[in-house]
Amino acid sequence: MKIANYIRKKLQPYRDKRNFERFLQKYTKPELQDNLNKMGETIGRHSQLKVIGGGPSAGEAFLEQDDCDYMVVNAYAVVPDYKKYKPKYYVVMDIMFFEEEVLTATWEKIINDTTWEMYFFMPIEMKTTKVASLFERNPLIKVVYFNGNTYHSAPEAKRDYAYDHNLALPNPDNVIVGCLYIGIMLKYPIIKMYGVEYDFIHGLHVDENNNVYFTSRHCYDEDIIGEKSVVIEPPVKTDVETNLIGYVNTLRSYKEIKKIAERHNVKIYNCTKKSIIDVFDRLK
Repeated sequence: MKIANYIRKKLQPYRDKRNFERFLQKYTKPELQDNLNKMGETIGRHSQLKVIGGGPSAGEAFLEQDDCDYMVVNAYAVVPDYKKYKPKYYVVMDIMFFEEEVLTATWEKIINDTTWEMYFFMPIEMKTTKVASLFERNPLIKVVYFNGNTYHSAPEAKRDYAYDHNLALPNPDNVIVGCLYIGIMLKYPIIKMYGVEYDFIHGLHVDENNNVYFTSRHCYDEDIIGEKSVVIEPPVKTDVETNLIGYVNTLRSYKEIKKIAERHNVKIYNCTKKSIIDVFDRLK
């Protein structure tokens, strides 16, 4: 047994290298290595980035008009504040946005209402979708592709290398994970989060037949903005365990993001009052 363990330990570095090389070959586009880093070196920016999630309190990001750039997500284009504050960045990662016909209105809003130069980020895997071609209609929108896969395998040094060189990012089940990662790579020294309540516990319901349902509210819901909008519905029926595992994994991704931020000397603040994300420092 001791000999077997000794051999296994000696061979582990070679296995790690082989697994990492397989990951790079199968799941990444090498031409995108360091593309976000290079963009961060040349793009003009303000002193801080405000990442605006889809939570009901997203509008609080605009209460203070300070030296910042805005980054919005998903269906935010249907919110009146979109045209008023002209975000510099837009991020969409969920494959649902690239597949569902019901979301056509959201894309039309983005294409037609964006009258300023804006960078639109999407995973490279979505480049072949119909949505990607829509941006040809608006030259003011600059599409930026990035490697959107995650790399879980040990050792940590190789995972950190993949993160730091835009070859992978922490599990992006929640688009805010991707936003924070992009903000770090763009070299913003301060990133503030708004509209990220992440109060999933309040949206879980179990009926008398043990059917589990999940509901959530967004800043682009009709009752919040006062007009008909595109509402992205989560899965209607699932189970408690699956939901909780998914949300725990996302919280772990936030911890990974915090480590990346610390390596890059970036400070992230959670400015959402009712957020249950306890990873980042709070700003009132």
